[in-house]
Amino acid sequence: MSLGVSFFRFGNDRSVWRSYGADFTIDVSLPKAGDIESDLLKRDLSINAMAYDFATQSIIDPLNGKSDLKNRIIRIISENAIKDDPLRMLRAFRIAAELKFKISDRSLLLIEKNKKLIRRISSERIGYEFLKLIATESYEYLVEMNRVGLIDQMFVNFRYANECTQNRFHLYDVKDHSLLTVRKIDEMICDIDNIVKHNTELKELIKKNMLILKVAALFHDIGKPFVKTNYGGSIHFYRHESKGAKIFNEKIAPRLSLAKKESLDIKKLILYHLAVADYFRLFREKRMLKKHKVRFFSKYDELGVLILFLSIADTLAKGQISQSLFVDMHKMFIELSDFYFNYYLPKKQIAPLINGYDIIREFQLKPSPVFKTILKKIREEQIKGAIKNRSEAIEYAAEIVKNLKKADL
Repeated sequence: MSLGVSFFRFGNDRSVWRSYGADFTIDVSLPKAGDIESDLLKRDLSINAMAYDFATQSIIDPLNGKSDLKNRIIRIISENAIKDDPLRMLRAFRIAAELKFKISDRSLLLIEKNKKLIRRISSERIGYEFLKLIATESYEYLVEMNRVGLIDQMFVNFRYANECTQNRFHLYDVKDHSLLTVRKIDEMICDIDNIVKHNTELKELIKKNMLILKVAALFHDIGKPFVKTNYGGSIHFYRHESKGAKIFNEKIAPRLSLAKKESLDIKKLILYHLAVADYFRLFREKRMLKKHKVRFFSKYDELGVLILFLSIADTLAKGQISQSLFVDMHKMFIELSDFYFNYYLPKKQIAPLINGYDIIREFQLKPSPVFKTILKKIREEQIKGAIKNRSEAIEYAAEIVKNLKKADL
């Protein structure tokens, strides 16, 4: 029977042929067992263990995959299927999340029993499946993965978040709070048209960065168990953000095989996820000025918008915030984001008034890290509108140099 498409060899063993169409991909492989039914019994999931007999025009379905499709069930064929390829445990969750299916109770028991086998799998394969999983509305599947212990086998440092109690501002332990933060990101992105009614650029930025926001949400507090202190019932997690960024960079990112920029952006989101606190205090006290907004985006640039978005999800996931707090956080997110797109970005395109060579020539200074401080301060004043020309920039630089020399005395 002709399918009307062309096939090419695909895969390392050269026994698979693939064809692409406008809206389909077809893989054809030789049976790995003697006959088609024996071959189907070696597949991963019942819904993937069906074949079509072109001669009789009937479906071959030895494991009731058609029934599982109808009932929206993901069922792992056997324990041997897991042992043959432990990635199938993660793949079951990924496919369930994409299709919004339920994983059968027996399959969950098999995963729980064999979860340690996932450690055999390469980072590339785990990263591929996990990132596809978390890109879906994945909260309930991540919770199930956590319940059976699979997620802790994939990311060993994450296990320490289990039952790591927090201070009075949190209803949940670190692990449950982290999972709930992912859920809040999902909910906010699904409701983005209501959260952001007017700024198309802002909507697109959030949607484009959905994946890094969700990965950062999941691991933003991974450093907390390692820095926790408890003195007389007063719990603190000093510098957990820097500890968490280090753990992510060294232990988690390599496990996900992320692109370099994605990995760096997630690391920064974890490192700076508390950066909003001081600005929020200024905002609520109605003391936030243009200079504060310029300073924020001079440091974080576009990532600052994502930090704001993550901060809202993080706060909502604490489980006990007032409506007025959420309203104010939302207002600040919109105000600062609008400032970024409508004011900061256009001003950022304007060429700097002076550079390092000007500082050397005007003040006879040798190149050093001080240059960066001087140029950064001048640039902030330029973007703010306080400095408008080169002579004003030189004058302001002279004042900075003078103060720096005083500080060294």
